[in-house]
Amino acid sequence: MTPAVHRQAPGVRLRLSAEPGTDDAELRRGEVDLGSSSTAPTLPDIRHRLVGKDRPVVAVRPGHPLTVDPLSLARYAEACATRSMTP
Repeated sequence: MTPAVHRQAPGVRLRLSAEPGTDDAELRRGEVDLGSSSTAPTLPDIRHRLVGKDRPVVAVRPGHPLTVDPLSLARYAEACATRSMTP
């Protein structure tokens, strides 16, 4: 992806970072031009547009406790919240 960006937009600097989970202060201050997030911004002065949807995928090792029964959203959420599923 990066080489294509540089070919089509020379001089553009692309930086990918972990999603902060809240509106990015750098975006609001104008230090960056574009942000990407899985949630809509809460600040009214930040414009946003949905560009696509992803289907979540869960990957675990063979024999992991989450493979014993069919994985439901509730079991997945509990495992994420408690981290108790890693023996």
